[in-house]
Amino acid sequence: MNYFTKEETERIISNATLGLCFNSSDNPNVEAMEALYQAVREHAGEPVFASALGFVLGRATGIREERARRKEVAI
Repeated sequence: MNYFTKEETERIISNATLGLCFNSSDNPNVEAMEALYQAVREHAGEPVFASALGFVLGRATGIREERARRKEVAI
């Protein structure tokens, strides 16, 4: 299944760690966070747009992690 149910989404959000979403020098994801923040600012901080960008980045992260996992298993 490619999509989350409402219940799954609520569970994920309630258990999420937001550390990778803050602009901090000790955040290994700081460059991605800065790019996301800039894109949202350029669109007047529209909540739907911000949510969509977060979803797109989350999906891309999942794809990247799955590719890395498959590559590791193949070795």
